[in-house]
Amino acid sequence: MNLKDHFINTVADELNHLNGSEFESLCRPVIEILTDREFELKGHNLEMKPVRGSVDLIQDDDCGIIGQCGTDKDYLTGDKAISDIDGSLKNSPNFHTIYLFCNRRATGPEFQTLDKIVSTKLNSIKRVHAEYKYHIYDSQRIAKILYDNIYKAFKVEEILSYLPKSREYYLSLPKPHSLPKQKYGYKLRQEEKEIENKLSKIDFLQIYGLSGMGKTQLAIAVANNLACKFDTILWLDGESLESGSLENVIVPRMGSSVNLAYLLNRFKVLVIVDNLNTNVQDLMDQFSHCSQNGSKCMVTSLQRNVDKNKSYNLLYLSEKESKEILYDCLIRPTEEELKQVLKNVSGFPLLLELSKKAVENEELSWADIASISNMTEINDGEKNEVFARRIVGRYVDRFKDMFNLLIGLDDTRISKTFLREKNIFDYNALLSASIIEDTGEYVCKIHSVVLSAIKTVMDARYSRNDFLQYLGDYLSAHVMSRNAGLYTFSGIHRRLILELINKTDLENKLRKIIVLSYIYSIDTYSAPQSFIALIDSVSLNPEDSDMDLRLFIELLELEHRKYLTENNDAEFLKEWGFKKI
Repeated sequence: MNLKDHFINTVADELNHLNGSEFESLCRPVIEILTDREFELKGHNLEMKPVRGSVDLIQDDDCGIIGQCGTDKDYLTGDKAISDIDGSLKNSPNFHTIYLFCNRRATGPEFQTLDKIVSTKLNSIKRVHAEYKYHIYDSQRIAKILYDNIYKAFKVEEILSYLPKSREYYLSLPKPHSLPKQKYGYKLRQEEKEIENKLSKIDFLQIYGLSGMGKTQLAIAVANNLACKFDTILWLDGESLESGSLENVIVPRMGSSVNLAYLLNRFKVLVIVDNLNTNVQDLMDQFSHCSQNGSKCMVTSLQRNVDKNKSYNLLYLSEKESKEILYDCLIRPTEEELKQVLKNVSGFPLLLELSKKAVENEELSWADIASISNMTEINDGEKNEVFARRIVGRYVDRFKDMFNLLIGLDDTRISKTFLREKNIFDYNALLSASIIEDTGEYVCKIHSVVLSAIKTVMDARYSRNDFLQYLGDYLSAHVMSRNAGLYTFSGIHRRLILELINKTDLENKLRKIIVLSYIYSIDTYSAPQSFIALIDSVSLNPEDSDMDLRLFIELLELEHRKYLTENNDAEFLKEWGFKKI
């Protein structure tokens, strides 16, 4: 409840600071949530400034439902609302339902007064419809709509792109997609109860073991089991803590940061840090210092970094559990084949899953699996890598283009849209083969062992030019519409974008696309000078290219923002704007 109240109050406060253009753009997805219909934004001129007397939001089929947005300080007194209704009657006389949005918080008496004024006005209109309907939303009601529809991730995250403080709370709220999806076919493991019992007695636990032992899947299962006992859950990747500070921790789902130290101080949080192999002791110390309300932290790692009483060594699956995985195959092995496979790879969940899927997809037979799994001369620490190469090698010709993208991204977390738009059939086939896993609304994942195997078997067949060509085409398509395909890719693959921006050998057109993608997907308010320098690093011809024109507009706004810290609008237009135009 504390998180809910903080979220709603922060949204209401930030709405009050938006200008007219920002508020109208924000209200479009709000009214779409309320009506489950698509709307067009009509209240702007060519410079994206609000036009007085126009209709701001219009339903895109019959214009029967409309929306008006007000940021005037006196909106709640009713004069501006009446003006909006008059403008609606003039410009969209066929409307039957009107939504009035105000970015200010109404008191009880103000709300009742405005409701009465609007009702009287609509009742006085010469009837076109049997009944006019109206809905009034102040900032607090808008905030409540966001909270109640938190599962509508695309719409809510579009709205919160205008509200950076609220977004931080949003990332911490309990949501159906807070945790990665459990891997399809996951089998209950006896270690779940052991870990839950241990975690009930201590606040910090490191789960460690060989790569491919199922640490991540086990952590997801335990987190799902314990979720109801906490205010919220945060799933983090090990790289999220590279800064070393809990005050600026990246939530990998969208590449945004939260102040984990503050959350631990105020709320009961279950934190899971997956694949953290350095600074584990430092994390434990910081966590213990910040946690005030019974929060818990689980970490998965390759090796133990803390005291034994704070750790859990995840070992091999039992023979019974291994058999259950293989017997779950659509094509069951014979007793002899089962015996041979279990002899060589029993206990390794990753290897068993790859084997089963290769047989189901008819890439290999159980006899083939028994043959290539014969690794008696290889130690356990190397079995995952060697066996994964033997399996993945069978897919190279079939998935050459998709493997090329996976190598180019060089990340275990991958934008689903990026892969799906390349080839939806191959994407689904990769899922079916357990090469990748579907872990969320925007993200799929590849095990580090499998990615390493792909790099090895592709070897000289990898084409960086082919990867960059597709990357440019993808970003170019999504940057023009500024849709979820852009923001999710930029959030998930921020490291790649930054690396490419710093490359000196990129073709100029691709560099422009990447720079614009980066600027569109990050907060440029705090340091406009650095982004001005970034745009200045590419040559622009705004009269010849839509991409260049967009960069020029961003440059103009950044220069404006920088200049206004010391001067005013008139001086800016005189000294920079008119001259540049």
